[in-house]
Amino acid sequence: MAHLDKELAGYWAKLPMIRRLMLSHPDKSWIALNTRSFLLRNCQWSLDLLDAWAPMGPKGVIRNEAGKVLTGYLKGRPAFEADDQSALIYLLLSQKDTWMEKAFVEIQYYLHGFWEGLVDMYEEMVESISRGWVMRDGRF
Repeated sequence: MAHLDKELAGYWAKLPMIRRLMLSHPDKSWIALNTRSFLLRNCQWSLDLLDAWAPMGPKGVIRNEAGKVLTGYLKGRPAFEADDQSALIYLLLSQKDTWMEKAFVEIQYYLHGFWEGLVDMYEEMVESISRGWVMRDGRF
């Protein structure tokens, strides 16, 4: 289970915190968790997902070994300790029957991005988007 402790530090710290928020506020139907962009419904399925995801996060040997598994499974992932984003994608892909029926991964749009990384791609994005999606004056 994802519990608050010093072992789930760094980017992994959000998992136990979001779990605790979900349990303490069952009246809230949506909680946004930023792991790029991530929306999580407050329900048992989401709690189960957090519980399956969190065991790859404790600092030390567990995180290092999980990182090796992720690097071996995810094409193009460099070798380093397990991170929350790679671990989530690994879970969704390796256990499709369990998770993917109720998950949606958006890959066609930037739902989150720092302006500096996007500004250089602006012209290319405008050219690649169908004219039906761009206003006459060039605005999206």
